[in-house]
Amino acid sequence: MAYRREIMKWHPDRFQGDVVEATERCKKINAAYQGVSEWFEASSKPQPTETDRTENYSPGSTRPYRTQRRYDEKSFKPGFPDVAVVEVFVKSSHIVSVGYRRADGTLYVKFDSNVVYAYLNVPESVFLDFLSAQSHGKFAIGRIYSSYKSVRHGRWENG
Repeated sequence: MAYRREIMKWHPDRFQGDVVEATERCKKINAAYQGVSEWFEASSKPQPTETDRTENYSPGSTRPYRTQRRYDEKSFKPGFPDVAVVEVFVKSSHIVSVGYRRADGTLYVKFDSNVVYAYLNVPESVFLDFLSAQSHGKFAIGRIYSSYKSVRHGRWENG
């Protein structure tokens, strides 16, 4: 709830002030949400035993830390084809995140398979209704998928 409230408040397309500041705040809010999500996912899994921790370890080996970008037990790649679009994470059975480019009304929707669709000429009011919808999947089915022309970007492999 706090994530959604803050992202709605600071989203650059809604914020009535410095767009650069709003964009930076959105990035920080999304990073915090992702970190909490990763922590929650990790804390809900069984913890490795001492044998598990030492079995595959060799002295002197270096294992760089890599952020595990996961959503609903599946990996995803961050961002959209347009790097200026802020990624807003949503809770849905098949949608990971959405983004909106106000200049031309492009709505980006990233699915759990890392496929990104760009829906063209979507009014900002539809995007805002989408963000505040109780069920993002039902809203998208009823108001977006068949109502606007889309371009499939395939599996998004950024990052």
